[in-house]
Amino acid sequence: MDATTAKERIEELRRQLDEYNRRYYVDNAPVVSDYEFDMLNLELRRLEEEHPEWKASDTPTGKVGGKVKREAGVTVEHHIPMLSIQDVFTKEEVTEWADGVRTM
Repeated sequence: MDATTAKERIEELRRQLDEYNRRYYVDNAPVVSDYEFDMLNLELRRLEEEHPEWKASDTPTGKVGGKVKREAGVTVEHHIPMLSIQDVFTKEEVTEWADGVRTM
């Protein structure tokens, strides 16, 4: 993929992922499977690693989830970090993730 095409793909993936996050977290109406979302997110991460000059400060790869509606008006503060197992697809990746959690 040439540089121009990579930059265009990064921008397209950002728009898609932001839209999918909004649909999932705000509208409660997801339009893609979790797996499809994860694959697009991994593609964007890979492209951002290959082209760090195009990584935006508000990239979807730097966010966890989206803005959740707070119908009850309650904000929850977590005293223990909420660790994600996001982007773990193989037994080896699960083991590596678990080992990392144990060392915290």
